[in-house]
Amino acid sequence: MNNEMTNKTLTSAIDKVSNEVLTLTQTAMCNAYDNVIEMLSKKVEMYLMVLGDHAKVLDTSYGDRWARVYEQKQKVWSKYYMIQEIYGKVCEMRYNTILKVKR
Repeated sequence: MNNEMTNKTLTSAIDKVSNEVLTLTQTAMCNAYDNVIEMLSKKVEMYLMVLGDHAKVLDTSYGDRWARVYEQKQKVWSKYYMIQEIYGKVCEMRYNTILKVKR
């Protein structure tokens, strides 16, 4: 009977530790995702500021200069869309993933 109680106590302790490790792991993963999401959102804001054309560069450019500026803006738009796609995937992973642990 004493051996049986020891096994139950040990099993109970293992379950408690497993649950604590699972909770800590989930918290760490969420924090990591949150950090990446914050970094990507800052990048998105930076690209939008660059793309805002506050100096009206395209309006005041002509000929070859206009073509170069336009091409550079297209490259920035391409990077912006790539970062937006990554941002969306990271958000999806952050909010739709549940850590599954085998027991």
